[in-house]
Amino acid sequence: MSEPDKLNPSRIVYHRGSVVYARFKFGGPDDYRHPLDVPNGLGCGCVCDECNEQLLGCANDSVKVAAGLYKKIPYFSHQSNTKCAPGGERGLMEAFRLVLDSLRSFCLPEARYSSGDGEVHDVVYRPAATVELNSFALVPKVSGFPYELLLKTGGGDVRLLVVTKKPGAAVFESVKQQPVPTVVAHMIPDHEGIILMRDVLAAVQKGSSVVWVSLPEMDAFAAEKRRLREAEQERIRQAEEEAQVNADILKKEKLRRMDEEAKKAGLVKLLCAGCKEETRYGLASDDWQKCDTCNRMTFFWPIKTLA
Repeated sequence: MSEPDKLNPSRIVYHRGSVVYARFKFGGPDDYRHPLDVPNGLGCGCVCDECNEQLLGCANDSVKVAAGLYKKIPYFSHQSNTKCAPGGERGLMEAFRLVLDSLRSFCLPEARYSSGDGEVHDVVYRPAATVELNSFALVPKVSGFPYELLLKTGGGDVRLLVVTKKPGAAVFESVKQQPVPTVVAHMIPDHEGIILMRDVLAAVQKGSSVVWVSLPEMDAFAAEKRRLREAEQERIRQAEEEAQVNADILKKEKLRRMDEEAKKAGLVKLLCAGCKEETRYGLASDDWQKCDTCNRMTFFWPIKTLA
């Protein structure tokens, strides 16, 4: 079958609960076939990854996709081991492999980081860009961790994790173990549990449903920006504190000179009955004056004699 047929946008590449791609026993360890590319029945020559049983090719069978709803979905069926229920994620990786091998490129999504200043929440560090692939390889599967491909580009290595559910603890644990730029393709099945080849093409060509979960150089850049911002904030705080101390010194000096001048004139310090600020000097109590602090006409009472 020709390559364009394998990349047919309407081809089903994943169905929840079904094996859509299976390992061809007469090929290499990474030789996986689609039911439409092999004969039906035992002649398909494919085996199960989990139990190694010979599978049956079922290219035109109907599969239950919802209550009372059946749909023709190409898949591989076990002969007898009905308890074996391998997931379809490995087959989904095969769809990615076919697309990457054909296009030899991958669209890295836009990378954003939090500014942390309370104003701009997301700052673009790197716009979305399509990179050329020098090579790529399926990373050996680790139990409990998602499937991943290691993409080798002109700009360095990138890990591509593929999941069909919301990225959970396994994804972030996998990321922590290897400080390599990592993206996750979150491939969401439709209401019938199906993912088509067009979804995989959109992920590879346009970065659809692909997000960064680790970009060490951006993390280092964002950390440096935060350090510089915090240092500037500390500098401003210290400058404001110093300015306040100087202002307090000047205020005390001004009050000292005013007290000296009032003493020579035989005045007493007065307290505003409204705002309780010591804002006036006068001869006696009950002076009816305007307070410069609260801007009201009120009484002023002497609080002490400037002896």
